[in-house]
Amino acid sequence: MLEVGDLVCEKRDPNRIGRLIEINRQLAVVDWNDSGPTTVVFRNLQPAPDRKPSVLDLLSKLCFGKKKDLRLAVVQQRLSGFLEDMIYSLNFTNTTF
Repeated sequence: MLEVGDLVCEKRDPNRIGRLIEINRQLAVVDWNDSGPTTVVFRNLQPAPDRKPSVLDLLSKLCFGKKKDLRLAVVQQRLSGFLEDMIYSLNFTNTTF
């Protein structure tokens, strides 16, 4: 059973971890690490795991996170590859600005 002060995570997004601040009948107030306190449905919470789940663990449980997480990962991947290629090309051709 969850109590005030416990580390919790959402069942559908185990990467989002926060500390339980207040418990009402069916609602709970959680102070998330990535944002401020919000009110959530108590039955959607579970105790936070001792270790952060791996990508394979999350995929096997069909937990994919949120759209904003996917967008951020895709943007970072695209920018890192493109920027690296562009700098390499500029260096290779001795281009200066």
